[in-house]
Amino acid sequence: MVSSSVHRARRSSAVLSIPAAYARGAVYLFSFLAGACGLTYEVVWSRLAGSHTGDPDMANALVLGTFMGGLALGARLFGSRADRLSHPLRAYGLLEVAIGLYALGSPLVFSAAPPTSGEALSIRVVVLVLGLLPPTILMGGAFPLLTRYLTSRTVDLRRNVGELYGVNTAGAVLGGLLAGFVLLDTVTPTSVLAGVGAVNLALGLLILRSTRHAPDRLPADAAALTEHGLADAVAYGAGTRRLALCLAAFSGLATMALEIAWTRELTRLLASSTEGLTLMLAAFLSGSAIGSWILAARLTGRFALPGVVAAALLATSALLGLGQFVLDGLMTAVAGPMPEHLYLPCFALLFLPAVAAGMVFPAAVRLGSDARQTGGRVGHIYAVNTLGTLAGAVVAGLVVLPTLGGAAVFHTVTLAYAMAGLVLWRMANGWPRGDTGAEASRDTHRSSPQSEAANAFSTTVRN
Repeated sequence: MVSSSVHRARRSSAVLSIPAAYARGAVYLFSFLAGACGLTYEVVWSRLAGSHTGDPDMANALVLGTFMGGLALGARLFGSRADRLSHPLRAYGLLEVAIGLYALGSPLVFSAAPPTSGEALSIRVVVLVLGLLPPTILMGGAFPLLTRYLTSRTVDLRRNVGELYGVNTAGAVLGGLLAGFVLLDTVTPTSVLAGVGAVNLALGLLILRSTRHAPDRLPADAAALTEHGLADAVAYGAGTRRLALCLAAFSGLATMALEIAWTRELTRLLASSTEGLTLMLAAFLSGSAIGSWILAARLTGRFALPGVVAAALLATSALLGLGQFVLDGLMTAVAGPMPEHLYLPCFALLFLPAVAAGMVFPAAVRLGSDARQTGGRVGHIYAVNTLGTLAGAVVAGLVVLPTLGGAAVFHTVTLAYAMAGLVLWRMANGWPRGDTGAEASRDTHRSSPQSEAANAFSTTVRN
């Protein structure tokens, strides 16, 4: 009897069938690999869609739109159910298995579409969208499920979201670079899909095998909260949660608009669309990953989060203005294609504002979530951010850029970041904070706009 009890205790103390101390790192490794696979799929599917539609630009927009829409649907669908799942990590493993199996069969989606012609093009587009939507929906469920598993205390949410988002984005950087510059130049797209699908499948099976006795959440650190930690133990009120949704939508829209505008400017400067796109993706994605890491590892518990977000928005605006000034000078000074020794300065022009902007989305997730409803709220915010990204692609890529040019996009987004930062800074520092009772009263009774603003950051401390 005693030995059986000891055996159960040892087994329950392990997470993922490995020592609990390494469980968090294992989850981050899962997220990194999933990010690498996800962007690889996007690049390969864009290549296949371009060859099947005969229009690469339309194919890129088609795959991007399908990806963004699928991620938003998946985040909302799985996020709303994550808090009710007894084993979110096993559910994530099932998602990875399904994604891998679908990727292995995804070439059939393209072969099922009718031959390219004026009459069949619309049918082909519908077939491709419907065929690529299921795996992107499954991919969208990963972030809320993993965040739900990692978070057992509200105080840990900022760290979990920042680190998880950062490693996933870092994986996406690696996957995009490998797919665009190595894999598709050496093997066929079908072979790439087969290999990456096998990685997803193996990852999912590994998770399912190693999580048979995993708890519903990763156990929290036993250390008591420090004075700094109390700053991250607050649960924000309904007003702040609405603000978090606005920040998430703004972050997605503004970031995508910048990516599209920067890609066009770098393509003109480098005289290569492939190099311009790759340089933009590497700078933006790596900057976002570093920004998430700074928020999670360096700023956790040290500063009030609303003030951090306001400072990040203002810093993004200032760095964008500086970057545009330097870029204009480079384009004036360099007559032909830019020399390779100037690639690094161009990278820095994009990287620095991306670091500051990369803090906004994970901070918005923390502002709008707490440990009680992690999956549902994280999924909702992630879905809103993804829809904002899709809106940015449409507005900037199809409306503003063709009619007004890249400078209009830069100036508009730079001004928008500055205005958002100033408004949030005033809210965070100039307005009084309410208490939990005021928040409950505001939810129950009609109140004035002034009282709404005063209670925007009403909080209560929760572990």
